[in-house]
Amino acid sequence: MRNCLAIVDFPSVKKFVFGTDRAREIRGASALLERLNVVDLPRSLEKEFEGRIRPVFFSGGAGLFTVESATPAELDAALERIDDKIHSASAGGLHLDWSVVELGTGAEAFAAANRRAHILLAGRKGIAKRPRPRERLGVFDECHSCSSPGVSVRWTEDGQEEWICGTCKAKRDNRREGRSWRDLAERLGLQGHPEEHRPDDFSWLAARSIRKGYAGLVYMDGDAMGRVIKSIAHPDHYRVFSKVVDESLRAAVGKVIGAYREKWRNRREDRLPADVLLLGGDDLVMVTTADLALPMAIGISAEFRSATASEFSAKGMKIEGLDQKGLTVSAGVAFFKDRQPFRVVLEQAESLLRSAKRARAEAKADEGFVDFADVSQSRFVALEDVRRIGQGIGSGTELTCWPRSASRAEAFLESARSVVEAGVTKGRINQLAAVAGRQLNAGFETRRLIARAKRAEQREALLRFFESNGMGENPPWAFEGRIRRTAIADLATLFPHLEANP
Repeated sequence: MRNCLAIVDFPSVKKFVFGTDRAREIRGASALLERLNVVDLPRSLEKEFEGRIRPVFFSGGAGLFTVESATPAELDAALERIDDKIHSASAGGLHLDWSVVELGTGAEAFAAANRRAHILLAGRKGIAKRPRPRERLGVFDECHSCSSPGVSVRWTEDGQEEWICGTCKAKRDNRREGRSWRDLAERLGLQGHPEEHRPDDFSWLAARSIRKGYAGLVYMDGDAMGRVIKSIAHPDHYRVFSKVVDESLRAAVGKVIGAYREKWRNRREDRLPADVLLLGGDDLVMVTTADLALPMAIGISAEFRSATASEFSAKGMKIEGLDQKGLTVSAGVAFFKDRQPFRVVLEQAESLLRSAKRARAEAKADEGFVDFADVSQSRFVALEDVRRIGQGIGSGTELTCWPRSASRAEAFLESARSVVEAGVTKGRINQLAAVAGRQLNAGFETRRLIARAKRAEQREALLRFFESNGMGENPPWAFEGRIRRTAIADLATLFPHLEANP
């Protein structure tokens, strides 16, 4: 009997975790997914194949493992039984997709089997699962939380009663069990129950932003990870790689949040300045105050790169696609009002992330990229519509310099803070942005507005801002081939959320 390799995947993870707008259900869904993925799934496999399971990784809504002395049919049957348990534990909210291949022998056997399994798994995507009954009590009404048809549970909390579906109940039942949040609390040495240090909800964070009522959503994902892992020929190397990626991102998130926590103590805040909603593998979804969103994204990107470089060097790993600088993550950052539908904001942040990753690939950069937008006033779900209509993307004159590399984003933030520190008014920045928007005599009008700043330090700060963002020679424009861009509108967007020394 030969050995097998299997890949498992939890499809539609974002739909499950972010299927409602309520923080308590998002937290619970994330915690439930993580438990089923990281704890229950490998435990169930071990019960099915005692002593024959060789895990490679289980995280980020997926898993890879090998089984000794088993046929593909046996492994398929076992995964069917485990899938039933996962479906039941999530009240129908989650299920598994998987692929199983025989594992050959030889130096390239693992890499070849891994490629075949990925191809097979991609072919299974979208194939309907066998139907399973969902729990109902005969109440033909929509769930008061996710609006799915049919409800099964009467839920009472804080004096309010509502009917919800079994899936939403499963999420709420797990909201205080998040492994990632416990891990973060341990890293920071927090005392008491980890949930005591968690923001109440998104409104709690928005109320503590510099501009009240605004929060920031950070969506991060690893760059070119698929290309790197395809070159890994040995399961032990794959195992180490996966562990280093997961641990490095967790460490980076903990270090950055911990640094801002120290600054928050001056405000006498006992809760952390961010809510980590999804963290595993190379993925992160996090909500923080609007003013901390960009600095945190940039900081996590830098810390992750440094941590992976250090870990791979210490372990002596040489993998194609890796260099001494480490792995990178890119980010989409969206400012939103706390009452906006969270699912819509998440879609826009995901679009920003895709834009950042696309810009990185086009630039062939060796660092992560960041894309940013304030979506609080947007009438559009698609980022492309917002930028095409409001910022002239694709017209030859673009009123934004986003997306930026992480280092350029950091330089932009530093120069923007210098403008704030110099006391330049919001009105002056808006006037400069309006001049760029009108385009007519923009160069002359920009120089005139800079010269009319009241104090010398204000004029100097504005000139440094233009210079450091590539607009020193032809303000307000930075030229890239036939395209001209300006960063002054980016500054106007960010200005109400800035302080000189956060």
